[in-house]
Amino acid sequence: LRGEQEYAPRFRVVWPDGSVRILKAMSRTTYDASGRPLRMIGVNYDVTELDAVGAALRDSEDRFRYLFEHAPLPISLTGLDGVLHANAAFLETLGYSLQELTDATWRDVCHPDDMDLTQHVIDQLVSGARDRLRFVKRFLHKSGEIVWADVSTSLRRDAAGAPLYVVAYWADITETRRL
Repeated sequence: LRGEQEYAPRFRVVWPDGSVRILKAMSRTTYDASGRPLRMIGVNYDVTELDAVGAALRDSEDRFRYLFEHAPLPISLTGLDGVLHANAAFLETLGYSLQELTDATWRDVCHPDDMDLTQHVIDQLVSGARDRLRFVKRFLHKSGEIVWADVSTSLRRDAAGAPLYVVAYWADITETRRL
């Protein structure tokens, strides 16, 4: 009532049928010329479903983040600008830390002889000529050694069909290539 803070609490209410609903209140206080509160007007609205959707979204995001970060295979999400977001297995396989690959692009870890191949794959995905592709390419380990990879990739699009990012999963086949 003194106007020191917003009045917008959330609280639980038990309906007559025994169900519990979550309500959010919002109000505004009006004051007279001397600054004394005259009245408070407000509304309470049911946010039970909204809270449930928010909890489901947080759970889904947590599961995706865990899957991405802890997958045993190298995974990358590459924006159309080429910026690479990689999981721990990707970083470990190529010998980099997360800080070393912050703001890196796929070109920074791609073998020079495979640049055109990789760009061709990206172009095919973006153009819609292919939905997914599997191919063999080389990466460069931080030490300079070649890491051969069997790559499976696809393109994520938004609801309108515009390209968002390339998803790539790959397996290190360097030892197999040596044999």
